Amino acid sequence: MSCRFFFIHKNLCLNRLFPPYEYIHILYCRHIKLTRIFNVKTGFLDNFYLVDYNNIMPFKEKYKHIAADLENRVKSARFRNYLPSQPELMKYYNSAKRTISRAVAVLKNKNLIIHEKGLGNRILKKNENPGKHPPVTIALFIALDFDCPFMYFFSFEYIRGLTRYCTRNNIAIEIYDIAKADLLEIVMRNFKNRRTGAVVYVPYVYNFNRSFIKKIKKMKLPLITIVDLPARYRQLISTVDYSNREIMYALSKKINHRFRTYLLTLPVQKYVWQRERIKFFKKFFPAGKIINNLNTAELTGTNFEIRYGYDLIKTNLEKISFPANIIGINTAIAFGAMNFLKKKKIPIPGQVQIFGIGNSDRLQQDLLSAMEMPGYKLGHHTAKIINENLADLKNGKIFHIRLHSRFNKGLSSE
Repeated sequence: MSCRFFFIHKNLCLNRLFPPYEYIHILYCRHIKLTRIFNVKTGFLDNFYLVDYNNIMPFKEKYKHIAADLENRVKSARFRNYLPSQPELMKYYNSAKRTISRAVAVLKNKNLIIHEKGLGNRILKKNENPGKHPPVTIALFIALDFDCPFMYFFSFEYIRGLTRYCTRNNIAIEIYDIAKADLLEIVMRNFKNRRTGAVVYVPYVYNFNRSFIKKIKKMKLPLITIVDLPARYRQLISTVDYSNREIMYALSKKINHRFRTYLLTLPVQKYVWQRERIKFFKKFFPAGKIINNLNTAELTGTNFEIRYGYDLIKTNLEKISFPANIIGINTAIAFGAMNFLKKKKIPIPGQVQIFGIGNSDRLQQDLLSAMEMPGYKLGHHTAKIINENLADLKNGKIFHIRLHSRFNKGLSSE
């Protein structure tokens, strides 16, 4: 911000607002370094005091000046979602609480900001009218299954990301455990009371309740889920998920290309994400090989998948040509395979590099490299898409958003 300062001769009374013109120099600058100035009347260099322009400006002119500066900063996106706190503004502008309050009130009257209790002054988006629509309510139906540690951890992170965004953007949220709630009854009751503005559905291990989905669509409520869907659902439900194509492409850049590459898969590829990962593995690893055990019964849960990965690599060890890159179709399978290879004392990453797909915080212990898919990021972006596109969602527009995953390097790769 360009600041206005008066340089006033030391012998003048500082209480006088306008000293004689030959002793005053008005300057607009960013960095004040002058301490002496040439006196045109006497021809000598005189010492000058630096007097802050803000401290001698009349109150009305001062708060309008601050309001204009804040408005320029808001319109040029110098702030993120909220104005700085009142103490921060008081310190920055070297002004009293009353002055800052009046300046902020000017922005409120222009519909540039809105005060949110406990949060501060939120900057309104372009064309957003704070009085036009009541705050939206998001109903989150999610699996909170204590018997599946990985799913419980993911659900917790997803809820944390969703609620963090909702809190910052004045969005009400209701959370229901789908294992303990009558989904249709809850939605019907809330819909009659006009409380629910959008529904987020995160089913346990992708087991969709078709009756629930049909009922939501009949009510014309926006419905968003987090998984890739079969083709028959893609025109009905919006999705926010990670891109399996990007995941396999990223892994193709991380492997050792001098090694043969293997993909360890589950016995049955019943879910879209499994089939997509296999499809893109074939695309980006044309010389790669796929290993699975079709004779294994289909079970679910992290502990089963770890054991399955252990047994799968044990059974097919003779089929693997070392040195090798091994990719688990998910992190649990990769972790199980790594445990067996460590037991066999096969050098990692010297003879084999191992990669997982999915969150590995609980399993990784800085050992397993993995493409991370944070639940927090999914929850945050789901709420953001609802907030920024609610009108389109209510009009039936379908969104399929794919987020970028991140590579978390462990000791299992170079």
